[in-house]
Amino acid sequence: MEAQGRNAVTQGPARAAAASRASLPMTAPAPELSIVVVLPPGIAPEVGYAAGLHAALGTLGCTAETVVVAAPRDVAAARQAWPEAEVEAAPGDGYGVALVHGLRRARGEWVLVVDADLREPGPAVVRLWAARDQGEILIGSRFVDGATVRVPALRSGLSRALNRVFRSGLSLGVADLSSATRLLRRKTTRPIALHFGFDEVICNRLEFKSHVATGRVLPPLLAENEKARSIREYAVQEDIDLAQSCAFSDSSADVPMLSAVGHPVATTPTRRLRRIALENHWPVLELRETSSQLPPFLTAAKVL
Repeated sequence: MEAQGRNAVTQGPARAAAASRASLPMTAPAPELSIVVVLPPGIAPEVGYAAGLHAALGTLGCTAETVVVAAPRDVAAARQAWPEAEVEAAPGDGYGVALVHGLRRARGEWVLVVDADLREPGPAVVRLWAARDQGEILIGSRFVDGATVRVPALRSGLSRALNRVFRSGLSLGVADLSSATRLLRRKTTRPIALHFGFDEVICNRLEFKSHVATGRVLPPLLAENEKARSIREYAVQEDIDLAQSCAFSDSSADVPMLSAVGHPVATTPTRRLRRIALENHWPVLELRETSSQLPPFLTAAKVL
């Protein structure tokens, strides 16, 4: 319905929805390169570091963004040092937690990972970018033939020893795992998402110590109500309409998640979930069914 007077217009649902979409901010296209900088807690980068990195990026001839991850207490200082960057507070302690957070925020096809304590990031950036067609992951090593490094002798010796331990103990064919500068194709950081065609993977995270899984799960544990909360949070962040979304599960523990969407599907369910699905008139999908037996909104889906 639409009623129009001389001084006022009342919009119908279709026009109001179109106007609402038009008022939403446009999403910037993804850059070719994302730079992820992890700032060590309490340590400011050397004077000129940000400017030197910015100058090097200007010679690459590609679109780029910079994501800086800092300890919460260092965020304000990081924003002053990196006024054009997206500065994020690390969600927890440890370099690995900060790095994963930065990789999740990166949008470019390629991701350059650097530590803020490097003294000369520019030349390494240029050389790595020029060599990007030679592999999916490139490491700018300071301890291989032809490289130069300006660090105390003790640190150089310890780094070489650490790399030797990594190569022999972990059976990794990598000459330098202590390098702070790496260029990698972003898809290599999301192998599961890439394989299944997902845009994002939200899952429980295992605790690692000295590159070994402890068997413990880092909080928060994504299960039951926490899983539903995480999905709602992600939907708000990505402007996703959960009423038009699907969710699949075989366990009654996921009832909160199934209840959060408009199209829940009990998939080869347990007895309890099957009963709940029937009570709520949810479709029940058996993985042995053919596509002709799928619910109407899943007729284009592939059953695995």
